[in-house]
Amino acid sequence: MDRKMDFSALWGGLRRQVKLVLVVVVLGMGLALLFTYSRAPVYQAMTLVQVEPQAPDLFSGGQGVQNFGINDIRVEGEIEILRSEAVARRVVRIAGLERDPEFGAGGLAGAAGLKRSIGLLQQALRVTRRGQTYLVSVVVRARQPTQAAELSILTAQSYIDNQIEAKISRLEAEADILRDRLEGAQAGLVMTEAAVNEFIGNNPALASGGLVRREVLLLDEEMQRLQGRPNLRGAPVVIDVPSLEDELEQIDAELEAQALARLNGLRGEAAATQSAAVESPELATRLYALQREAEIARGQYDGFLSRLRAVELQAGLQVAGARIVSPALVPIEPSGQSRRLFLAQALVAVLLLGLGLAYMREYIFGGFSSAEQMVDSLGLPVVAEVPQVRPVMADGAGPSAAAVLVALPMGAYSEAIRRLRLALDSAVPPAGCARIFMLASAMPGEGKSNICLALGRVYAASGRRCLLIDCDLRNPQAARIAGLAEGAGWLENPQEALATQVQKDPGSPLDILPGGPWQGGVTDDILAGPGFADLLAAARDVYDVVLLDTPPLHPVVDGLYLARQADAVVVAVKWAATMQRDVRAVLPPLLRAVRPDAPVMFVLNQIRPPSQRIGRKYHKYFA
Repeated sequence: MDRKMDFSALWGGLRRQVKLVLVVVVLGMGLALLFTYSRAPVYQAMTLVQVEPQAPDLFSGGQGVQNFGINDIRVEGEIEILRSEAVARRVVRIAGLERDPEFGAGGLAGAAGLKRSIGLLQQALRVTRRGQTYLVSVVVRARQPTQAAELSILTAQSYIDNQIEAKISRLEAEADILRDRLEGAQAGLVMTEAAVNEFIGNNPALASGGLVRREVLLLDEEMQRLQGRPNLRGAPVVIDVPSLEDELEQIDAELEAQALARLNGLRGEAAATQSAAVESPELATRLYALQREAEIARGQYDGFLSRLRAVELQAGLQVAGARIVSPALVPIEPSGQSRRLFLAQALVAVLLLGLGLAYMREYIFGGFSSAEQMVDSLGLPVVAEVPQVRPVMADGAGPSAAAVLVALPMGAYSEAIRRLRLALDSAVPPAGCARIFMLASAMPGEGKSNICLALGRVYAASGRRCLLIDCDLRNPQAARIAGLAEGAGWLENPQEALATQVQKDPGSPLDILPGGPWQGGVTDDILAGPGFADLLAAARDVYDVVLLDTPPLHPVVDGLYLARQADAVVVAVKWAATMQRDVRAVLPPLLRAVRPDAPVMFVLNQIRPPSQRIGRKYHKYFA
């Protein structure tokens, strides 16, 4: 039935399956302990690495503005690099781990062996960040304490070396690009300078004019410098020699006159050349353009050359963005934390496994192990818990559980059958006509026929007129269990069966009507036909209680037709054997088949072991 599972039902299921959980936990932890203490001890060593929040640069004068979000991302990225295969490969090759007994290739050669060694090292490596700091712990576990410390330090150092090599490789790649560009700029510079020289060689007038203009500019600057020089004649002179002042004045006058004359001459030449250039402006424009191209090419060449020299210098001055602040020490004792952690994880794993198995056994695959479990799962009452007993021999019959009722009428088995009778009398009180009770089961072999025979003997022993009709036509069992001779049974002539086929139970006043040999016909048509209905109507007039021993409900449909005739239905379920899904599968069609006023109840049969607790506590009450 689909019922909402609550916490009380789960708790009840856990209590019922606590033994299974404990067995799984004990076995699982035993295996975990055996594995833990049988394997070689493991040592672990830790190296502490500090990651710089910003990459250091010797050419930068300051640290810049700190961005903690970006810094955290960089630290997390550096941790992933520490765990990377590139760092592990470097450690494997430097330490020669391919030939190591613990981290070795295991007989594999080439890339496969290297891959295995790298994988084993990565499994032994644990890289974690210390809180929100920039400190990263590099922990390596190994069977040898010295090797654990060496590999921890080597892993950190390999990460730092890889970092420096990556920076240098990047700068070298940049230098190669700059060299290519520099060669191109140099070729362009040579071409532009050659073009200027060629153009000037073909146009000497423009060349001389250019030289004259440059000389004029230089002389102008010289004249301005001379005119702005301090007047020595007005300055105080310590040496009182009049002739020295005269000589200085004469030298100044001569220099000024010579410079002025040269300047006037050059200006004249420049004016003449300019007048000639005015006559051909295209040549002047072309010369200017070539000179500008040469200047631009010279600037590009200078820029590439300066950048190349800076990159070459920077490549030789690279420093890592991390440093080892605490190298690993050789551990003295094996790692107890790893053992405790493994046992804790094993405990959680086996506990979850035990709970999962308990749940599946309680609600899916396992059988019912208690009345409380059946009530929680099915939502219908369990009126009796019949213990498993050793079958005993009866007069003329083989060993059976129903014979225990005759042999031990005051035993626990007999008490459970009387409890079932009480539940039926309470649910369906005696009336003017006979009451018809149907005994069924979900699957074959659940002990339903023994319970039916025992219940009939209890009713007959109490003075009630009771008839047991064997309705399991395909596999009749009632007569065999009771030790009766197999006769024709009611199947041959249902209308005359009460008068001709009823037999007395050897162990009680119970009347038994065997079904008779089955001839291979359709049994459900017989049980739903008018002949069997007339038989039940006649039995109601003669007996107080009529018990129907019916076929199992899951494999055949016969019991569903009989359920329409019953005043109450009792379903026997074998303890811890009948799967819960089978019982749940037969309930919906059974509940649809019974009359609305007919109760459906369960009996948990063959409980094993018998209730020793009750036997010890109430031994005086049972014979």
